[in-house]
Amino acid sequence: MFMKSHNYNPILNLYLIAFLLLFLISNAQAQNEKALLQSGNEKMEKGDFTNAIVDFDKAIQLNGANAEAYMLRGVAKANSDLTASAMLDFNKAIQLNPNYETAYLRRAVLKGIKSDLQGAMQDFEKVISLNPKNIEALLGKGFIKAKAGEYADATVAYEQVIAIDATLVEPYLRLTEVALVQQKSAEAIAYLDRYLSKDPDNMDIVLQKAFIKSENNDLEGAIADMNLLIEKDPQNNVAYYRRGEFQRKKGDMNAACADWKKALELGYTELEAIIPIFCK
Repeated sequence: MFMKSHNYNPILNLYLIAFLLLFLISNAQAQNEKALLQSGNEKMEKGDFTNAIVDFDKAIQLNGANAEAYMLRGVAKANSDLTASAMLDFNKAIQLNPNYETAYLRRAVLKGIKSDLQGAMQDFEKVISLNPKNIEALLGKGFIKAKAGEYADATVAYEQVIAIDATLVEPYLRLTEVALVQQKSAEAIAYLDRYLSKDPDNMDIVLQKAFIKSENNDLEGAIADMNLLIEKDPQNNVAYYRRGEFQRKKGDMNAACADWKKALELGYTELEAIIPIFCK
């Protein structure tokens, strides 16, 4: 006994074939787009922005609704000093995706470079509304607030960054700058000490703290900071040089010359011309 065969429908069969072909073409196009974006990203990492733009152009030709391709092309153009064209790409990316966090962030940075601080602030605020933990946007907001003299708002933004990641040095440095602009040297030193409690061996921070003390005539405090650096690393020629500077400022040329000679011995060659002048 034979099974009854289904009626063959050639029109339905053609539709199925067409659908399958469309799916295969669409899938291949998506893979092509992805490969072009990856290739463009790799070229940007190598500093080859010109050829990265070519890859992003091709991706956009394949799919004019690809917001990421416009955003990435904008980044490549911004790094090629094509700022007007880059702005258009960021605008297009945002038009295609009104909640595109990265596009707003990159546009904010570009607006800042072009001195459109009000526009940059608006974009940073949008980023923060989309992602309250976006550190780059919070730092950008703090910078603009500080530049505008809105120090309390700048401080809040930087403290928010610290609350997100207390290991980052940048917000502490920004807070230090805000305090110094307001001539609050003790507050500035307190911010540096807060960071040093997490990274006590950060020589640059210790040097900055000592410099602030020196500028405020706390030479003993500045020398004490250099002593700590030298205790931790007796081969630290910068610490010997700086301590010599603080000793000179204090009026103790014997101690200053001893430190400078030690710094020179440890490789601080810039002192070769200075020592014969100051140290007889």
